[in-house]
Amino acid sequence: MPASVQTLGLADAMFSLESPSWDGQPLFPERMAWGYAAWNSSASINQRCLKAHSASGGQHCMYGGAVASFITTPMFVLNSK
Repeated sequence: MPASVQTLGLADAMFSLESPSWDGQPLFPERMAWGYAAWNSSASINQRCLKAHSASGGQHCMYGGAVASFITTPMFVLNSK
């Protein structure tokens, strides 16, 4: 592509924090860990994030806050919350 072409990203979903539910229960992190394993997500997750967070598990890189620093495309985050 010519250098004049710009690519932008809009993160409009799943830019959630890795935190417990409203009543203090760690439900969401458990569900993300299940989804990561059930969907065999390791190939589609940002590989630089996986390498940096290998000790905490690949599901950590399914959170927008964890993977955002590894994205090189200019990005605008849109979150209704």
